[in-house]
Formats: sequence, structure tokens, C-alpha cells
Amino acid sequence: MNSTKRNTIHRLTNCKAKIIVKRIKGTDEYRFDKFQENHNHDLEDTFHLKSTRTISYSDKEFIVQASTMKMGATKAYKLKSTLKSGFQHVRGIVVDYRNFKRDMGSIIGFRDAQLIVNKMNDRKNNYLNYSFYYKCDENKVLNAMFWADETEKAYYSEFGDVMSFDATFRTNK
Repeated sequence: MNSTKRNTIHRLTNCKAKIIVKRIKGTDEYRFDKFQENHNHDLEDTFHLKSTRTISYSDKEFIVQASTMKMGATKAYKLKSTLKSGFQHVRGIVVDYRNFKRDMGSIIGFRDAQLIVNKMNDRKNNYLNYSFYYKCDENKVLNAMFWADETEKAYYSEFGDVMSFDATFRTNK
């Protein structure tokens, strides 16, 4: 029989406390087979339990800010634990941070283009002499953008150069 080890926290303290429940053959009933309640660690250390792993709003904000600074979820978790003087003082575990970052990315999904268009239009409306134009294909997919502020326009009038970025470089064979 191939037995696999479950990924549990008990290996950290080598705790022997356990409950084993077995099914009674031929029925839909179960019985307690073994019960060992003696723990070799303090039960107050519950930071790893599912019920205490909900990430607070400030932690979510921290993950978003770390993400904007190109910091991954694992590094954000380590930084937060350092700032709070230990892992046990951080709500959630590193997996929760990774899951939130993944979910945050899936929420943005295909709306990232709309976010940049909104940001550029906001600049166009609030800054004097700021230009912004964009082009979408028939499926409303953003495929070209142009923007220039006052400084860039002055550079263009002086030097006559334009810089272009091809975001599809090496993505299409």
C-alpha cells in the first residue's frame, strides 16, 4: 500500500495528538478507533489554522502595494512578518498571500487595458498640453496607444525623434 504524508503543521513540533476514525464494514457508520489528546506544544499558536488565516484589508493593501513594486507574494509575506516581528503575528500564511495575488490578477484579467486607458484619459483631462490617443480593433482589443506630455513635445520640436514600443515583439511567430 502506498502511503503518502499529508502536508500538515504537526511535523514542526512532532505532536502525537490525533484522532483516528474508521468506517464500520458494511455500514455507513463510523467509530473512533484511536484518540490521543496530549499535545507537546502550546495550543495558543493557532496562526496556521484555517479559521485564523483570513487576510485583513490592510494586508491585502500591502500585497497590492508590494505587487506594484514588482515584489512577489512570498517576499511580501516575509517582509510583513519581519515588520510584525515574526510569522506568528501575520494573519494568513504565504499560500494565502499567493492566492490573493493570483485572485487579484484574475480580477484585473483583460481589464488591464481599460485601466491604462482610463489613467491616460484622466491625465489628458487634468494636465495642460497632454495628448493621448488609442486605437482598438473590431473586437475592442487595444492595439495601439500614443501619449505625449509638454516635455516630450518640446523634445520632439527640438530633435524630431519619436520612440515606439512593440509590445508583441517575440510573442508572435
